[in-house]
Amino acid sequence: MNLRHLASRAVLGLLVFWGCVLIVQAADVKLKVIVENASIRSKPGIDGAVIEEKIPLGAVYLSSKKEGEWYEVRFRSRLGVQLTGYIHEMYVEVIKEGEEATGIPKQPPSFPSLGFGPKKGPAVFELGLLFGLSAGSLLNDSSSYSDTWGPYIELVSVNEGGSIAHKLKTSMATIGGFMTFYFAGELGIRLGVDYNPKQSLSGGTSHYSISWTWTEASGGIPGSRNAEWPVKGDFSVIPLSMSFVYKFQAGRTLAPYIIGGITYFALEANLSTSLGYGESWLSSDLKTQYIDYFIIPVTLNKETKLRPTDKVGGNVGAGLDVLFSPNLGLNIDAICYFGPSQEVNWPVVAGSYPANYYNVTLTLNGPGAANFQNLISKLKFKLTYFRIAGGIKILF
Repeated sequence: MNLRHLASRAVLGLLVFWGCVLIVQAADVKLKVIVENASIRSKPGIDGAVIEEKIPLGAVYLSSKKEGEWYEVRFRSRLGVQLTGYIHEMYVEVIKEGEEATGIPKQPPSFPSLGFGPKKGPAVFELGLLFGLSAGSLLNDSSSYSDTWGPYIELVSVNEGGSIAHKLKTSMATIGGFMTFYFAGELGIRLGVDYNPKQSLSGGTSHYSISWTWTEASGGIPGSRNAEWPVKGDFSVIPLSMSFVYKFQAGRTLAPYIIGGITYFALEANLSTSLGYGESWLSSDLKTQYIDYFIIPVTLNKETKLRPTDKVGGNVGAGLDVLFSPNLGLNIDAICYFGPSQEVNWPVVAGSYPANYYNVTLTLNGPGAANFQNLISKLKFKLTYFRIAGGIKILF
């Protein structure tokens, strides 16, 4: 046997030897799933698509490679296709040669137990309670009205008008709650509500003025009157939301997310003030003409209905989960609610009202009240505001 032949056999033997070593190394790690509802992803990391989910407890896979915290595993899909994917180390334990896995789910070492029991796989349900502050412009507009009439007997013209200034406090305390269901990995749907206690008006005044001019033949001189009344009341808005949530797993303890969806605004305004209403009349002997104004109450309350479509808007925001344990964490989020601006009439209350200077009474019936109401510009308020809150989140 010549030297060249011996050398070629030696090289072949070495190749066979290292091939056997590689084969042994490629199959020397067995992994047993110890967490319910574990999943396998297409690449190492939470950004990898889930290609196998709800893996049964105790399933065994072979792994020949590990990248960071992720094992590469080979398996057959439910359709019988041979696939390669990655499973996180917290879902499995290595079966050592000559030993059997205990089958007891292990916890991530960074999560101490706080009495809520072990977490079995990624959270599916979340319940949260939040406390925060809402800020924005809800009722900072003003209403106005004006009318010009005449001539009438000895009157050349009459000009009257007024304005209602109303303003709410710019911030509201908020108590909120939500329930989230994750139906596709990091994508979930959330039902949420924010309760804002009623806000009293921080200030507001109804101003009224009337001026008139007599004919020269009457010998009268121009006159005017002014008055003002406070605006009282409160306002409340409770947004009810259905939103989509997408969570980004930044680590074992941090999980930022984005949120957006539709919002229905349950709202109630209870406001009241007074307006001036000018009138002129003749004495019983038809020789003297008088002019004065009457004080007419206006009230906006829960009986003033809005169309349901006027109370539907949306929300968009972002938040962060800081987990203390697999089942308990701190939640912080900021949401902007936005809805259509609302316009409603100031309801004029029909009734009989005395004049301010003369002993006469004005009876304002339903049609008369409606005609006067149509002169007043509508009350405007906005359903767009910002809320930031923090609280406790429980995961199941």
